[in-house]
Amino acid sequence: MSRIRAHLSYANITATLALFIALGGGAYAATNLPPNSVGTKQLQNGAVTKSKLEQNAVTGSKVKNRSLTGADINASTLGKVPTAVHAEHVAGPEAWHEIGASDNPTFASDWTNADPPDEQTAAFYKDPFGVVHLKGIVTATSGAGAVIFTLPSGYRPPEGDLFPNYVHGGSSTYEQLGYLSVLHSGDVRWNGTVPGSASLASIQFRTS
Repeated sequence: MSRIRAHLSYANITATLALFIALGGGAYAATNLPPNSVGTKQLQNGAVTKSKLEQNAVTGSKVKNRSLTGADINASTLGKVPTAVHAEHVAGPEAWHEIGASDNPTFASDWTNADPPDEQTAAFYKDPFGVVHLKGIVTATSGAGAVIFTLPSGYRPPEGDLFPNYVHGGSSTYEQLGYLSVLHSGDVRWNGTVPGSASLASIQFRTS
């Protein structure tokens, strides 16, 4: 004790007390910070990590506009757009109904496909939006009537309509502007001179 006492001085005691006060004051400050006293200037870069954030602490209002990109978003966590849900239930287009095939309408007398397989055959289908589409090139021999074939119920327009088209008719070997018509009864009609031929590809209409 006498040896320790011999080394004690006012300066030693003062320095030791100052060290204890400094350490104790720092601990007090770290645990008793006034509200809002720590700002961005007091934080070291990279000091705030993911593990230090409370769950759900960062909300949409705290994210800068246009700061997130597709790479920042996990697409599997996103819900479906409400209108896109309905798209899953839209049926795909049905197959073509070939005229003259089994369980399909037949050609009227003296009407037939023009030149299969070099030319498209006559057929029809209805898309998911209720629009009927026709295709094919048909031809008539002399004596044929105006009706080419008749569409079944569910594939008929609410009112008759005319569809302009280039046709071959009569003694002419050149294409001429003519027209076809589809009646409410389902009759697909040729409005030209026979013998003749025409394409059905221009015919589209909503069903009744």
